[in-house]
Amino acid sequence: MSVSQRDIALELNLSVATVSKSLRNSPEIPPTTRAQVIDTASKLGYRPSPNRQQNMAQKNAANPRSVQVGFLVQSDESADSSNVYSSSMVLAGISEAAQASDASLSVYYVPLADRDRLDDSACQPVAMREGLLSGLILYNYYPSHIVRSLSACLPCVHVLHRTPGLNVDCVELDSEMAIGQLMSHLHQLGHRRIGYLGGWSDQSHAQARFAAYVQSLVRLGLPFDPSISLDLLDTFGADEQPDHVTEKRVIELTQQGVTAWVTTNAHLALQWHTCLTQAGLRVPEDVSLCGIHGQPNALSVPDMTSVDLPYAELGRAAMDLVLRRIKCPTAPVQRVGYQGIFIEGKTVTKPRDI
Repeated sequence: MSVSQRDIALELNLSVATVSKSLRNSPEIPPTTRAQVIDTASKLGYRPSPNRQQNMAQKNAANPRSVQVGFLVQSDESADSSNVYSSSMVLAGISEAAQASDASLSVYYVPLADRDRLDDSACQPVAMREGLLSGLILYNYYPSHIVRSLSACLPCVHVLHRTPGLNVDCVELDSEMAIGQLMSHLHQLGHRRIGYLGGWSDQSHAQARFAAYVQSLVRLGLPFDPSISLDLLDTFGADEQPDHVTEKRVIELTQQGVTAWVTTNAHLALQWHTCLTQAGLRVPEDVSLCGIHGQPNALSVPDMTSVDLPYAELGRAAMDLVLRRIKCPTAPVQRVGYQGIFIEGKTVTKPRDI
């Protein structure tokens, strides 16, 4: 038996009109009530009828300028940061999709100090506080309680990140395929002892990439050795050098037979390139190094063997998803994975003994 709006209204002791407006994300209804209605509708298995979906789409299409989407990206003081490059490429895709859909787009740069306080209205963009936004696209990592709070108020799409336990749409890199490409390339060149240098393991994309590394080992018939699978979350931040203990360990493992390292991202690989070369190890003659790309080639010195992210495509998909979510808040959650682009740089070659 299908669930009706009246069933949702009875469940929550609300009027049918309030339920109807909540399911259309009407600003007339308080965000908390809208979130409660949408959550209950999802739990009860409510699905709008085909005619209702068509009417909603036609109504939105008739007044597209009423749809205003906010893009939240964390600000970065470093002008050369890979985040500046990647966020600008994502924004280009979002802008293109917004224009094609005739929707409005507002960009908000969130200071890192305010990232963990976006559930406080004082730290939110003015347009969000005043109820002018119809949906949000989140870029960069946000704590789960922040994503939960934001998604309870507005339809949200997260780019490159998932938040376990929350039904939030996301677009991301297909980590299994990306890491798999790097691992297969190394294996074809003759590498059999391939280590992993991870970081930010509290974040979904890093977890997915490490899982893909382990899966690739199994696929290639290589043993998993925990001693060469390092999580550097506590010792290697985005803009820091590794501590001496960690640096010494990686150098020793390389000297003891690790012929290649796969990293969480190319930014991390570049930093390790500096550490290894300063220790007298040549890349790639003595050890190969690769990772997921995260910055333009101009910043990759030397050119890193990597898998590049299709940032503009991710942005276009994010805008399409949030518009879909605005039109139909109870639609099934979608997680869209994109294939990366393999770039054969100058940091990988055959092992020395081949």
